[in-house]
Amino acid sequence: MKHLFNTHILTNERKKELLRNFLSMILILILATLVAEFDHQFRRINVVSIYLLAIVIIARVTDGYIWGVIASLIAVLSVNFLFTYPYLSFDFTLNGYPITFLIMSVTALLVNITTSDLKRHAQIAMNKEKNAEELYILMRDLVSINTKEEVINITISRLQTYLKTNVKFEKSHPEENFKGIHGYWYFQPLSTSSEHYGMIAVDISNLDIEAKEFERFLELAVSRTVMMLEHLQLQEVQRQTLLESEKEKMRSNLLRAVSHDLRTPLTTMLGATSTLLDNDELLDKEAKTKLLISIRDDCEWLIHMVENLLSITRIREGETKLKTTLEPAEEIISAAVIKLKKRCPDTHFRVTIPNELLMVPMDATLIEQVIINLCENSVHHSGCPSPIDITLSREHNFAVFTIRDYGRGLHPDQLEHLFDGYASYSKDSRDTYKGMGIGLSICMTIVKAHKGTIQGYNNNNEQGGASFVFSLPMEENSYE
Repeated sequence: MKHLFNTHILTNERKKELLRNFLSMILILILATLVAEFDHQFRRINVVSIYLLAIVIIARVTDGYIWGVIASLIAVLSVNFLFTYPYLSFDFTLNGYPITFLIMSVTALLVNITTSDLKRHAQIAMNKEKNAEELYILMRDLVSINTKEEVINITISRLQTYLKTNVKFEKSHPEENFKGIHGYWYFQPLSTSSEHYGMIAVDISNLDIEAKEFERFLELAVSRTVMMLEHLQLQEVQRQTLLESEKEKMRSNLLRAVSHDLRTPLTTMLGATSTLLDNDELLDKEAKTKLLISIRDDCEWLIHMVENLLSITRIREGETKLKTTLEPAEEIISAAVIKLKKRCPDTHFRVTIPNELLMVPMDATLIEQVIINLCENSVHHSGCPSPIDITLSREHNFAVFTIRDYGRGLHPDQLEHLFDGYASYSKDSRDTYKGMGIGLSICMTIVKAHKGTIQGYNNNNEQGGASFVFSLPMEENSYE
């Protein structure tokens, strides 16, 4: 690496470069001398002009000032030795010659320096353009990355490709931060304001680039990497904040829904048991039977609610990954209908399935619970408990489940809050016995955990009623 080590050992490539510059200078001077000798015989062109042109060419094709300076001195001596009387000897004492040779020497040096500067500035401009292009490519590649490990790997890969040398990443502690040269490696810390990742190490033993230019480029590349790492950190914080907000919202909604759904049946049970205890002798057998049936129905409802709550606890808190297996969707519907027949014996369930067998990755128990919840919601809240249509279909790579009733439909106030846990708190709620809240909220949680979608809407036709539709992706790797 140029100018990076004061005691840099010349590599084979550097030796070849020096030899190339030396031979180029010698060949151009020899050619200039031959042309000058030919011209000297016919007195057509000034010999000095030929050597000045040679110096310009040497400054253009070689690296650095030194070759032009050496060529300038050789040119002055060659003119004096070969083309100034007395020939084939050095003599700077003749009248006017010292001034002439001094002017020639200064002119040659100035031409060499000017040409070398122009070449150096052109090279610097070209290197800056290349560096800017490489930084743009690096930033473009980093924008699409979603993990910190990939950001670091992409940076190392791009640096290695661009610098054409070995680049590696080493994990280290913050107190071990070191920036600069150690042996034949250059170290650059990689850390953000809140986290230290390690060190980027670049092998500079065979690196052909100016030290300042290399350090500037590496700092810019690392700064862009740090910028992307901080962006990913911010995204993670925002994601966690949003997740906590959603979890807190769901807890509050579930608490409200559970409180509402527990209060009504418990109040009814308390009233029925108090009536039985206080008026046992006054009640006939039929009245007692009705009160006991009411208590039994409320107990069954409470048991069903507990099943819902147990189902939702099967989803690991803070995660959406489930243990899924490929299940035939029609068998899940069949199992749900069997249970529904026991719970709603007076309801007719009509099932429609496609000709093809739809194998869907799912937690069978949870999806069965979703179907039961939606169907029971239609039975209890539609105002027309029979029939209930259950339809299975396929749309692209999704299995679509549709539960439809032919009742009074959903109230407009409920449509905005169907799945947030308090759908039953509409001002015009027609059902004061048991709300939809917790059941639909649990349905949404389960379907979202399966990376699916769920929605409810009123049917826009003469038969009326409402439909609940949820879809599940059929690709098994959606859950990995």
